[in-house]
Amino acid sequence: MTEMEDRFNDEFPSNFDERLPVKSKLAFGLSQASMNILQMIALGSAITFYYNIKLGLSEELVSLAWLIFAFWNAINDPLFGILQERINTEMGRRIPVLRFGALFYALTFIISWFPFMGDTQMGLFWNLLLVLFLFDSMFTMLGLV
Repeated sequence: MTEMEDRFNDEFPSNFDERLPVKSKLAFGLSQASMNILQMIALGSAITFYYNIKLGLSEELVSLAWLIFAFWNAINDPLFGILQERINTEMGRRIPVLRFGALFYALTFIISWFPFMGDTQMGLFWNLLLVLFLFDSMFTMLGLV
């Protein structure tokens, strides 16, 4: 081994002991699983099918909404990571996001299925785009916690 490898191994031991209770592991795993299931349902094929087939939004506008959303999705992870690191409350950094974000996450899932901007093509387009932005933003905020 080189001197640098020795120094690295001394500073960052690979066999440190970190024990988490099974209850904590289960709670974390189940919360992540439930969020991912909602994410797959809402932002997977179901929302596209719903807006395109059931509500009649044209394929071009559905595709445009997803394209614009893809650009937002590339920006929102680092943006919300920075914002969450700046939170400093008595409850800590993560608890307020979990406590209040979960409610908004559930609400955005519900409003995904009830278009509120009219029955026109542009109304449905803006509704889909807003739903994609809001739901994924809530997913990102809670996922970073």
